[in-house]
Amino acid sequence: MFNSCTKNYLVMLRLSSLIMLIAVFGLPMQAVAEGMQGMPGMQGATKDANELSKEMVNPIGPHWLLNTYLNVTEKEGDVTDRSRTSTEWLIQPVMPIPLNKTGLKLMNRPMLPIFLNDPVPQANAMGGFSGFDDLSGIGDLTIQSSLGKMQPTDFGMYMWGVGADLIFPTASKDELGAEKYSAGPVAMLVGFTENYTFGGVVSHVWSYAGDSSREDVNQTQLQLMYFKQLGNGWQIGDNPTATIRSDAQSGEKYDIPIGLGIFKTTHIGDTGWRFGITPRYYLKSHDSWGNDWGISFTITPVIKNPFM
Repeated sequence: MFNSCTKNYLVMLRLSSLIMLIAVFGLPMQAVAEGMQGMPGMQGATKDANELSKEMVNPIGPHWLLNTYLNVTEKEGDVTDRSRTSTEWLIQPVMPIPLNKTGLKLMNRPMLPIFLNDPVPQANAMGGFSGFDDLSGIGDLTIQSSLGKMQPTDFGMYMWGVGADLIFPTASKDELGAEKYSAGPVAMLVGFTENYTFGGVVSHVWSYAGDSSREDVNQTQLQLMYFKQLGNGWQIGDNPTATIRSDAQSGEKYDIPIGLGIFKTTHIGDTGWRFGITPRYYLKSHDSWGNDWGISFTITPVIKNPFM
C-alpha cells in the first residue's frame, strides 16, 4: 500500500517538475511581457536600478523572481586521470507572499536542476575505470518554504526567516538523484546596508522514505550571500552553496565553492532583469569524483507579485 501511494506521489511530483519547466517558457512570455504593465514602481526606468538590484537578492523582497542559472563545471577525481565538463540548468523561482499587515512574509523557493550533460564515471567488471556515461534529465525537486520578516537596524535593515526544506525524488534517472524523500529545518539571516548585502541560509535534511537500496541522506547546506553595489545597477558578489554530507566517508563529505561574479540589473521596456557571470573555484570537493572549478551564468526576470 505504501509503495503504491509512494509511486503515485512520485508521478505527481514529476508532473509538477514538468509544470515548472513549462513555467520557464510561459511566465516570461505572458507574465513578463504582459503582466509587467502597470507594476507599481516599474513604469519605464523610474525605479532606481540600484534599489532594484538590492531587492533582487532579498529572499523576501517585494517581487517574484524567476532565477535561472546555467552552471558549467569542470569535474575530476581519483577514479580517473581524465576531467570532464558538466552542464546544468538550475531553475530557482523566489515567490514571497505577504501575510496581511503583520509584516511577515512566506518565502517559497522551489529548485529544480536540469542536467544537460552530467558525466558519470563507469566501472568495469574488475572495478577499474571503463569510461563515462553522459547523462541528461531532471534532478530531484527541492521546495524551501520559510516564514520571515524585515527589521530595521542602525546600519540599515536585516531579514530573518525559519522554515523547512523538502526534497522529492523526481529525478528522471537514478544516477541524477538520491531516490529518497528528505526533509529538515532551514534558517536564514541577511543584512542590508546602503551598498552591501551579506548573510546566509543554512539547512539540514534527513531522508525518511524512498529506495532502501540507496544511501540515506544526511546533509547540511550553507548558502552564503555577499554582494556590493557599484552604482547604476552593477553589483559584484556571489551566493555559493556548500554541502556537507555527514555520513559520507572521509574525502567524500565536503563540496565547498567560492566565487566572485559581476551582475547588472536593468530594465528592458517595463521589465526588470538581472544578468550575471560568476567564476567559481571549489576549495574542497569529493575525492573520487568532484568539482574543480566552474562558471555560472545568471538570467533573472522580475515577475509581478500577484499578492502585492
